[in-house]
Amino acid sequence: MVPEIESNTVRKDIADRGYRVIGNTPVIDDTAAAFEDSVETIIITTEMEITLKYLLDEMERENNVNLMIRTS
Repeated sequence: MVPEIESNTVRKDIADRGYRVIGNTPVIDDTAAAFEDSVETIIITTEMEITLKYLLDEMERENNVNLMIRTS
């Protein structure tokens, strides 16, 4: 069975980012949103990597069992 990894979203509302909304340039909001997108992409990629490593380990174990059966 492939492990499932639950992740929460890292995106925040503008009001929840910890800085004043009024008086800041929109570049800060765009930069924060881009950073949150990057972090979310890293999390998703890591989830896929862990799943692929698990599947590869399972395939290698199955291959080793098949080799042992053939040689005995």
